[in-house]
Amino acid sequence: MSSNDNNVNEKSNDGDNIIEAIGSTVLGVQDSFGSVYNSLEKSLQQNLQMSQSMIHMIEEVYKANIKIGSSLKPAGNGNIYMSLMISNRTKLPITSMSGVLKFDTEEEVNITYFDALQKSEDSLNQQLPSIFESSCNLMPQTQYIQEIEIKLKRVVQCNGLFVLHFQNPVDGKQIELKHSFGLYLIDQFKKEIINDCDNPSVEVIDQLCYPVAFIREMMQIHPVKGIEVGMRIQLTSSKVHIICKIINIADDYNTAEVEFSSNTRELVAKLIMELNMLCSSSL
Repeated sequence: MSSNDNNVNEKSNDGDNIIEAIGSTVLGVQDSFGSVYNSLEKSLQQNLQMSQSMIHMIEEVYKANIKIGSSLKPAGNGNIYMSLMISNRTKLPITSMSGVLKFDTEEEVNITYFDALQKSEDSLNQQLPSIFESSCNLMPQTQYIQEIEIKLKRVVQCNGLFVLHFQNPVDGKQIELKHSFGLYLIDQFKKEIINDCDNPSVEVIDQLCYPVAFIREMMQIHPVKGIEVGMRIQLTSSKVHIICKIINIADDYNTAEVEFSSNTRELVAKLIMELNMLCSSSL
């Protein structure tokens, strides 16, 4: 073989070596990129899992430490006053609070929302907007109190549902909490003590015994007013008259017998069922 042939073979071998080296380098770079991508993907998955865990944890903290309560009492004119309380027992603010009030009845319900306030442990109260009309924030360890007046066009027993929405501070998504309550028939009547001469056209429907203290509470009889035989309490609403007459009182003055008279038998039957349930739950 000539020296020229040797030079050609050497050049050919050098070219093959360069190609092999480039190929190895490319494969190494691909492996490196693959390794980096796998590490990055794993890191992103871990961060995503951590973020989702944080979101879930914050949501559970809110759900466990935000308490919603309500109290209802007759307004005296047939309407119902409702006090809605939202207690923030967390160390985080509740942001962008808004609320919805619903009733499971086809009857017309008129609702009036009064000014709300934020009540703190140091007794410093701050006025807040109604969450039913605009959103607001509630600071940690404070309570939101909203006064509401409810008027139903017709006396009807129904359930109410309050739905609270606010933001999760981690991802900004909405958290929802619910609170249910009942509107009782007895709270929807105007109550007044009447004389024997006031005698609306009604028929006797039933007679039942109740604790005197329960009668006083349900009929809103003033503590200084004595309960005696012959006392008549009139419950009135639109086109409805119910007379509750005390016809007998036990010797120990603990229980009294009440005679129910009305111009609507069906509604009185529902009222008596309701009173019996409330009386049993209070014992």
